[in-house]
Amino acid sequence: MDTVYYILRFLIVFLIMIFIIKIFMIAANCIGGQIVKFFQAVLQKIRK
Repeated sequence: MDTVYYILRFLIVFLIMIFIIKIFMIAANCIGGQIVKFFQAVLQKIRK
């Protein structure tokens, strides 16, 4: 019974990790886009 419990717990942790990584990737893409736009605006101001 213990082995089954450990396997289930491992699978649940593994799924949660994948879920967190996916959310982090989506957030990173959104934040990355915002940062790129911000830097483009700053560079345009510096050039002017």
